Amino acid sequence: MEKKRIPFGYILDNKIHLDGILNLPDRIIGEVKESEDDSLTYFTNRFDDVQSKVDQLESDIDSADNKGSYLMKLIHLREKLKKHDGLGDYASLFSKLDQLESGLQELVAVNRLKNAEIKTALLKEFEDFEQVKDWRVATEKILSIKERWLKTGAADKEKNEAFEKHFTSNLQNFFDRKKEYLDEKRKVIEIRLNKMRSLIDRAKKINPDDPQLNLKEEARQLKKEWFAIGLVPQRDKLFLEKDFNRKISQLSRNRNSQPRDPQTSSEDLEKNLIKKQELLRQALAIGNDETEGAFQQLKQLQLEWQQIGLIPQLHYKELTEQFKTICEKASEKRSLEQLAQNKDEHYAEKNNREKTRYRIVLLKDLLKRDEKDLQAFANNMDKFNRDQNFNKIMSNKLVDQKRKILVKRQILVELKNSLNDIIIQK
Repeated sequence: MEKKRIPFGYILDNKIHLDGILNLPDRIIGEVKESEDDSLTYFTNRFDDVQSKVDQLESDIDSADNKGSYLMKLIHLREKLKKHDGLGDYASLFSKLDQLESGLQELVAVNRLKNAEIKTALLKEFEDFEQVKDWRVATEKILSIKERWLKTGAADKEKNEAFEKHFTSNLQNFFDRKKEYLDEKRKVIEIRLNKMRSLIDRAKKINPDDPQLNLKEEARQLKKEWFAIGLVPQRDKLFLEKDFNRKISQLSRNRNSQPRDPQTSSEDLEKNLIKKQELLRQALAIGNDETEGAFQQLKQLQLEWQQIGLIPQLHYKELTEQFKTICEKASEKRSLEQLAQNKDEHYAEKNNREKTRYRIVLLKDLLKRDEKDLQAFANNMDKFNRDQNFNKIMSNKLVDQKRKILVKRQILVELKNSLNDIIIQK
């Protein structure tokens, strides 16, 4: 059968052939079926479709910020064209793709040079922050550098492998040293926690009915040793400190619950009253100051308070409750702030409104827990039927728990009012 020429190819033996171009041989792309015109139209349309894809790729590259990311897509499209079954000017499409690739290759070369400069700078920045002694700050910076490193494209192949090896090695060394530091820190913390547990055991073993003991001095010494132990994680400290303070309070209550020494004169009672009134005045002056210095001052006032003898019974309950409430409130605020910092690693980055809202959420949860504990404790009080001293201790614990809830409610109101003030100012 005779060969029949058609645009960009020919028909032979009822087969449609595409002319070879660019070292590509002639090849069969289909056959004539129902009619020659319909078959040729079909393959011409197929070429139009792939031409649209090339034009779209060119448009995407022109409008893209990261043009180099289209290089592999272009290469894949060129490979597809070599096997594409259609009738049209494929040579022009290959020419256009070649021009686009040439431009992208130049751009990629420039970008890889820039990437090499960026990675060199990141390695230098990494080494600078590696020396920071604050591991939390250093870790944040290192992770920030890692994120920027991952977003930075590749440098030249020869350099890129060395860059990656260097960075990976630095990263591994940093976290290995951090792990060693944290392991050592955990050992120190465990030693401190064991000291705290030991002090609690000592407090438990003290017999409050031993007339030879000076309970105030015993409590003072235990507190002195407790404060000298050092810092431990707040989540561990809260539980142990609560147990420790309960034991110390029991010692104080047992001493205060003893009958007043008949030899204590009215003059001595009045002197003690004046001293405690002055301590209360000082506590009121710094009670709302949430700085570390003010908190330590309150602790000192508490120690001085416990060392003062009895006061007239008429003033005892009101004065004592006022003082304890101020100290309890300061302690609760401090614990709430520390809890917020421990629970949210990004807490320090929040603005005042966000911090206040977060503390409100945490405080509501704590309040629910305390109210639930109070209800359970109150329900179980009826089951206690022991000696009079024991029942008095349990009653005092109930009072303490009620005070904790009252103080938390007061703080919650203050936080809500503070939040409203912040919103109004906004």
